[in-house]
Amino acid sequence: MKQYLQLEWKKLSKRSWFFLSIALVGLLYVYAFHHRNAEVTAQQSKIDSVTADGQKKYAAYTRLMDSAVNGLKTYESFQSDPRNPAHLTRAVPRYGIFGQTPLTILSTGQSDLFNREWTLNVWNRDPRLVAADIKNPVQLMFGQLDPATVLVLLLPLLIIAFSYNVVSGEREDGTLKIVSVQASSIRKWLTAKTLLPALVLFGFFFLETLLLLTVYETNWLSQPLHVLLFAVLLAFYILFWSGLSLLVNLYRRSSATNAIWLVGAWLLAVFILPSLLNLLAVQAFDVPSRVAFISTYRTTYGEAERGDRQKTLDKYFFDHPELTKPDTSNKKYAVNNFPKASAIFYEYVYEKAEPVYADYFGRHQKAISFATTASFLSPATLLQSGLNVLSNTSQEQFLRFQDSAIRFRTSYLRAVKAKLVQDKELTLEDVKALPSFQMDAMKLSGAAWWVLIGLLVHCLLLCWVIQYRFRNATSFIH
Repeated sequence: MKQYLQLEWKKLSKRSWFFLSIALVGLLYVYAFHHRNAEVTAQQSKIDSVTADGQKKYAAYTRLMDSAVNGLKTYESFQSDPRNPAHLTRAVPRYGIFGQTPLTILSTGQSDLFNREWTLNVWNRDPRLVAADIKNPVQLMFGQLDPATVLVLLLPLLIIAFSYNVVSGEREDGTLKIVSVQASSIRKWLTAKTLLPALVLFGFFFLETLLLLTVYETNWLSQPLHVLLFAVLLAFYILFWSGLSLLVNLYRRSSATNAIWLVGAWLLAVFILPSLLNLLAVQAFDVPSRVAFISTYRTTYGEAERGDRQKTLDKYFFDHPELTKPDTSNKKYAVNNFPKASAIFYEYVYEKAEPVYADYFGRHQKAISFATTASFLSPATLLQSGLNVLSNTSQEQFLRFQDSAIRFRTSYLRAVKAKLVQDKELTLEDVKALPSFQMDAMKLSGAAWWVLIGLLVHCLLLCWVIQYRFRNATSFIH
């Protein structure tokens, strides 16, 4: 095998257009990294700003609490007292943050549709409405240029461009019979012709990726497993398209016909199948568009918000008779009547609108599960899904973040409301015991391993078919 690889390298080194094509796509890959890095940097600035703001307000509030508890500072009104639960929610907002990872730069995924930071105050409107603004639809229609786009769309074309005539070209030049006679093993010769360009491409784009990750200071060394999985996914993807080119060449057709078949396979894998799978997933589970969901949710939320507040409060206190007899000897809690009513009322509003979101989230989860399973049909869809997962920008990850943030907001609301409606003061221990939102963005999702298995299955099936064709070698030599 070594002598075949050396021979093919001598022949490949004389094809200047091969290296020029790689260089041009490599430059586009650099631009995609630069373009995506600008978006990642802007998003990180927002996350850092929100995080710093939360830490600053929490530190200031704990200092006020310490002063109030130790009698170092007195307050004329309980409304401004840090021990007042209503004051806590105004002074120390909670944030839900879906952090970025070093490999976020690889893929846009759904990050152009979903926000990574939510303000989870008790009194404000549902954050799903605050974070429901859709970006420029024209920009979304044309998509975002990122490294994943280059790898998924252009890399197969590059492979097809120099391997569509790997055998047919030799036949048309009249050298195939001569080479087949001289070669001691036709299989080793064809394997070398297929593997060498694939190794060059893999080495170039993987090393370029590591170099760009280093240049843009992404700290990719903190995610060695993610980087290793990226390398394996990239290798399998290149191997699949290289093997497919070899398989097409094993049938006795002209180079032009081979090129048409390979471009057709590229269109099927990259555009037709993903679009068809997406359409089937949406139709099978009747998934509404995000715009339709936002419109329905806003309508339901608004109708509940315009409801009779007094009837809602009367019903709440009827269901909780222990809260209907406040301590009339202490008037300081009277300033909390409005915040107390707002907390009770907006929990009712949230519960009225929640079924709309639960239905939307459930349908999406079913559609995602279906699409994940069906994506095994297309290696391009598999690679795109894998890159989305590795970059922490897949739709499934964003929806899980939103659902976790909303559940946290509910628990936070109930913890504060329990103190508020019972006319109790907060202590510093109470503040420290309040729940905080945590979501591990660095953990590798299990979906990445399914993508790896899918690409491996594609490559193994392709190798099996190629071996079957090799059994009758004369069919493509003569």
